[in-house]
Amino acid sequence: MTSSSEVTPENFVRAVQMLYHDQDATRKKIASEWLLNVQSSLYAWSLADQLIRMNQNSEVTCLSAQILRHKIQHNFDELPVEHCKALCDSLLDHLSRIELTRNTTVRVQLAVATADLALQYVGWEKPVEDVVEKLKTSSEHMLTLLEFLTALPEEVNTSTIRIGENRRQYCREKYSNCGNQIHEILIFLLQVNSTHNELLFIGILKCFASWVNIRAFDENLILTSSLLNSVLDILKSTHCSNELHKSACDCLCDILELCEDYQKYWPLAVYLKQQITQYFIQPYFQAVKDENLDKSLDFKTTHEEIHPCITIVQQFLPLLNLIIVRYRSLGKLSECWSCTIRFIIRSMRSHAKIFFQPIVELVISSYDDVPHSCFLYLISIIIDEYGNDQDLKSSIIVMIEHLTTKTFSILNKPDGFKENSDLVDFYRLSSRLLQRCPLEYRKSSVIQPIIEQIIPNCHLEHRDASSKIKNKSELSEIRSLSMSLCETYISNLLTALIRAIVISHVPSSIRSSISEFVCEIKIYMSDKFPQWLQKSLTEIPRTSKNGLVEIVTSKQHEQFYKALCESDTQSSTIDYELETFAKLYR
Repeated sequence: MTSSSEVTPENFVRAVQMLYHDQDATRKKIASEWLLNVQSSLYAWSLADQLIRMNQNSEVTCLSAQILRHKIQHNFDELPVEHCKALCDSLLDHLSRIELTRNTTVRVQLAVATADLALQYVGWEKPVEDVVEKLKTSSEHMLTLLEFLTALPEEVNTSTIRIGENRRQYCREKYSNCGNQIHEILIFLLQVNSTHNELLFIGILKCFASWVNIRAFDENLILTSSLLNSVLDILKSTHCSNELHKSACDCLCDILELCEDYQKYWPLAVYLKQQITQYFIQPYFQAVKDENLDKSLDFKTTHEEIHPCITIVQQFLPLLNLIIVRYRSLGKLSECWSCTIRFIIRSMRSHAKIFFQPIVELVISSYDDVPHSCFLYLISIIIDEYGNDQDLKSSIIVMIEHLTTKTFSILNKPDGFKENSDLVDFYRLSSRLLQRCPLEYRKSSVIQPIIEQIIPNCHLEHRDASSKIKNKSELSEIRSLSMSLCETYISNLLTALIRAIVISHVPSSIRSSISEFVCEIKIYMSDKFPQWLQKSLTEIPRTSKNGLVEIVTSKQHEQFYKALCESDTQSSTIDYELETFAKLYR
């Protein structure tokens, strides 16, 4: 724990100097740990603000701005209500100091911190107006203003700050209604950019796209906007820089996403289609002729968005190849490798189709060498994702025929099924194949041998399953002890479980398990469940720690209680109610 006497500007500066410039790794680690302790302490609020104001050097100021932004994002409840106004005023002063905001990192951190404060501090009613008023005095403040206006709509939808669903929805509606005001500001900045400052132009386009994403502009405003004309003019030009071209293309793609709701944005969709098909062909071929890959890909995204991970996977697929070839004999590492491939396939879905052949070849060669069940599991994932693809079905059947031959060579050995129970993944894989390629699989040469292999082994029991049904004579005693424990602990346990969902935000997989547990309680102790639930809910906080934000209203609290008590005894229904209630706390 860091004491107040240690947390001084002088010590902070020394720690930063040690972290960035000391050659001793041990001293660097000490400095890093000390700075982390400072960041987690209450003293960080005043210290970071003081160091930003002092602006001794860029490293100290940058780190101080990052700490202040982190405190606002993650620890805003620490700040007493009476200090919020002072923090607001201080941030506005920092934003208006040109010597601070010339540093890009400091400018971004302060802008994001101010945007996060605007979302969490309910007493700040007009943040956009106040920031504009503070920064309108000089043209040198334009980039800072754009940084703030870009961050504000982005932070509304981020999960980084937990303001509760009610407050978040209020902010969405509030700022979505600011479209005309924001548009006027951006048009003004576009007009005063007489020197054609490219950095400012890029900032305007990013800001415009940010507000498009929260649906702040109606269709007529976009159609008649000179901002849209600027975007199209940039993409029609063959002389702009790659950076400006990329910003214009990203902005256009965000506008095109609006057109997915074609009933609402039909005229806009028709206009953009006409512009793209008529005017983008010549600059596209010019980019190809100039071998400008960046601009060529930009144009491609206006027709089909390239998955952002394709390049990354292409870069590290050779490394994955090297790892599995060298270490496939290690079971744990093979499982981790399979999980990595599974994540690539599940997250990229159809976009990972281009990696189908190299991945399948790797898996088959690995399974031939070391028949680990994780490879079978991975093949079942591949079948699940690509089994419906007509182009790949023949390759999938060939792959299965190869795997079947290898698997049967193992299972046909004496006690093959008993000694290789983990190869049950092969039959899960077969079930998945029947779902995805029913006709092709039935026509294949392996379907009959698989069925013939199953028939004489149907009597075999899985050892894990067998162990769960023995000692039935003890069930009565177990039930008696369970009821006694429930009477003593269920209420507190329910409280802990609900807190884990709404406060700690456990993953959905854990929430699902909790829902099943709550369902069991409701089924077997339905008479006492409402009483236990009522007591548990009284211990769940309904406001933020500092009392500034009412996270859950009395009405929502009562609705959740009734929904849980009156819902049917299905764990999926209870899981839905718990998820809905938890969203109010995010």
